[in-house]
Amino acid sequence: MRILFVEDEEKVSRFVSRGLTAERFAVDMARDGNSGWELAQTYQYDLIILDLIASWPYGRRGPAPNSEVEVPGSGSDSDRP
Repeated sequence: MRILFVEDEEKVSRFVSRGLTAERFAVDMARDGNSGWELAQTYQYDLIILDLIASWPYGRRGPAPNSEVEVPGSGSDSDRP
């Protein structure tokens, strides 16, 4: 499984990357939204883990902290609170 992890904090990036790699996942890291966007457009990923507070691609703003973000295909309506 190939994973893209977008995180701007170096300590968090290293910690998560080591853990995922130890579990035999292929992990690509991006330091900001622009880099993550470019990688996501270039390669096919099974999973993208995105820091919602990290800078967003090409100057776009992400959702406000603590806002709800719907993830398509994340489960049925009955799975949600």
